[in-house]
Amino acid sequence: MFSSSEEPTKKDASACGHAARGALLRGLRKMKLWREEKIALFESVKVAREEALSAIADEYRRVMSLSRQEATQEVLKGRRLDTRVRAVESVTANGLLDLGAVR
Repeated sequence: MFSSSEEPTKKDASACGHAARGALLRGLRKMKLWREEKIALFESVKVAREEALSAIADEYRRVMSLSRQEATQEVLKGRRLDTRVRAVESVTANGLLDLGAVR
């Protein structure tokens, strides 16, 4: 199979084994880092969800404590009705098509 000059030596096997162990260790380190990053991601998502739910609960309590008048004002403000009314009222013809006095 091998000629005498091509036959693998113990030195070659040792180098190959060393390279394989090195590659395995690098792969294990990468897997450990990936696992740590994955755990950190899940923890940060959990914290963000808890904070968001807490903020929503606070807003819910605030809205539920409003009087009817305050709640009505919040709805109008939220729908920007006053801003939309002002925008509609500000529309004019600007005289672009005026040919003379309109009777």
